[in-house]
Amino acid sequence: MKYLLILALALSPACALAAQINTSLWGVEKSEYFIVYYQDSPLEQIKKIISVSEKYYRDTAEELGFARYENFWTWEKRARIYVFKDAKEYSRVSGQPKWSAAGVNVYKREIQLYPDMEFLYDTILPHEIGHIVFREFVGFNKTLPLWLDEGIACYLERKQRRERFVIAQIMVKSSNPLTIMELSKTKREAIVMPGVFYAASASIIEFLLRAYGKDKFFDFCQRLSQLRPDQTWMVALEDTYHIESLEEMNCKWSKFMLNYKE
Repeated sequence: MKYLLILALALSPACALAAQINTSLWGVEKSEYFIVYYQDSPLEQIKKIISVSEKYYRDTAEELGFARYENFWTWEKRARIYVFKDAKEYSRVSGQPKWSAAGVNVYKREIQLYPDMEFLYDTILPHEIGHIVFREFVGFNKTLPLWLDEGIACYLERKQRRERFVIAQIMVKSSNPLTIMELSKTKREAIVMPGVFYAASASIIEFLLRAYGKDKFFDFCQRLSQLRPDQTWMVALEDTYHIESLEEMNCKWSKFMLNYKE
């Protein structure tokens, strides 16, 4: 429950970070996809954050089918991770509450955290890296349903994936089943049951990947990146999956959820 509260209130792809950080006295380590600035953390710990982040980047590219699109996030475009020495310093500089998870700004490819942050390696890093990679690929100016942004980020949290799928199945099988039409109207500030919302969102991504394959999902994301300002994300859905309405998509997703067995 604590994890869900953190996720619901603090992990936003549009979350703005505080003013530019002066890193003149910070240590710095660089890798292929990341530049990590840190305060008093042991170098061994920083190298672990880098190693885990690099792994999640590659896992994200592979799972979403982006791996065939080479080098779209390297060198001058590398993401920056700011590692504060502790929760107090993180909160003071970033402006995030002390209980929050990492701060993120997808537009600047920036993540702010501290080493002892709860859920750091299993949840926060894959979630936030997922947000940044996805938006880097499809474009920051695209208007997308919240379930799509959050569904991808949550799906990439592998340790939560099975539990979330089961929750989504229960909701689809209930007497008052959850629908994609409802999810598509949901705004971040209006989420009442975050556990259900994030579970259902992740399950839609799993449905698209399992039912149609990651090559098709790559095509969908690429089509999203090509949308004109006057086109909605539904154009990409129809062009890629030949699904013409949310009602049709909901029918296919519901059938998948009701019949899926490992």
